Amino acid sequence: MSYILLISSDTLFSHMLVSEMEDLHCTVRAIPNLSYPDFESMMMDSFDKCHLLILDLDVEYIGLEKILNLATEQTIPVVLFGHPNSPAMTADKQRFYDSDIYRYVFQRPFLMNQFLYCVRELLQIKEDDLKKRSEEPVIQMKQRCSADDLRINEYSHLVYYKNDLIHLTKTEYDVLSVLVRQRGVVLSRMELYAAVWGDDEAIDKKDSNIVDVYIRYLRSKLDDRYKIKLIETVRGVGYTIRK
Repeated sequence: MSYILLISSDTLFSHMLVSEMEDLHCTVRAIPNLSYPDFESMMMDSFDKCHLLILDLDVEYIGLEKILNLATEQTIPVVLFGHPNSPAMTADKQRFYDSDIYRYVFQRPFLMNQFLYCVRELLQIKEDDLKKRSEEPVIQMKQRCSADDLRINEYSHLVYYKNDLIHLTKTEYDVLSVLVRQRGVVLSRMELYAAVWGDDEAIDKKDSNIVDVYIRYLRSKLDDRYKIKLIETVRGVGYTIRK
């Protein structure tokens, strides 16, 4: 059964939305507010727990942008609604909300049949996504320096160390993914650059330094944080993750 998290301080309107969504055969949890730390904690506990997030933009959130970015990372569709004169519904902010294909914005008042159609479509997208996740093989690897697992799901682009979800940018993920898929192989800076940024024969020294920058980013989030030696430097050659 699908699980919907509805955030709205408008109790009467929330009750109406919950009643309308009962026919969708889903569980709806309505709460008056949501902070980013609470949402992150819920996602860390079980990233497939929430199938759809519905946010009232008239609520004052603690970290709304972070909530939306984390929802994107976890491929959780989002429906946002609010009054057109709300500070959260400015043109610039609406462009940000619309920056992801799995986000929809409704201005109040809106037609309920259009809202429910959107909810059905997004729940179907999430259901298809979860099915693909369950079928996608997960790369598992044990480091010689530790008995803990680094796990990467190449479909969802989720990275875990132990039970911690590691928040990586797209480029950080791409660099780590290349190293993991070719673990045991020492890759030069030029090879990493070509694999992540494109096969360009005109790579100069300045471009190759970008690789060093992203290796430092990854080390700060993995090696330094967990006191391990995951990414090794081979002097004069490049980088590798040992088998």
